[in-house]
Amino acid sequence: MSVSNEFGMFRRDSFEEDARHAYFGVQLSRYLARKRTRRIATPAEADMLLQLLLESWEEQRDRVIHSDASPTELLEAFGGVRIVFPYVELPPDFRDPMIEVDFDRGERVRPERRCWCGSGLSHFRCHGRIPGAVELGIGKFWPNNSQ
Repeated sequence: MSVSNEFGMFRRDSFEEDARHAYFGVQLSRYLARKRTRRIATPAEADMLLQLLLESWEEQRDRVIHSDASPTELLEAFGGVRIVFPYVELPPDFRDPMIEVDFDRGERVRPERRCWCGSGLSHFRCHGRIPGAVELGIGKFWPNNSQ
């Protein structure tokens, strides 16, 4: 038995799941191609995308399941479906730099200052650390088989 399905993706339990994942792949590629960063930045963004894709898939599902179209024809049809994705990105020059302030002492936090927790690390490597885009993007995206 082959590991890949007719869409060239990892085989799922049913043709419907294979088609859903192919549909999600086509639509996600379209979404990410229009973003400057080319990635999902936050769990909230991932949840919003999942909701939009699931709603759109529900509209397409019956047509796909009862269709005699080949996987190539289905992929072409998936590409023809237009989802209106909300894009909200601030221009890089619009963002203000974050300034760490210790309100108890009434001063800015300097890079050499040790963290208040006693770890021995600088504040910016411990509790004052700003998570990167990859860390913010970690989250559950694909629905369970039960959904």
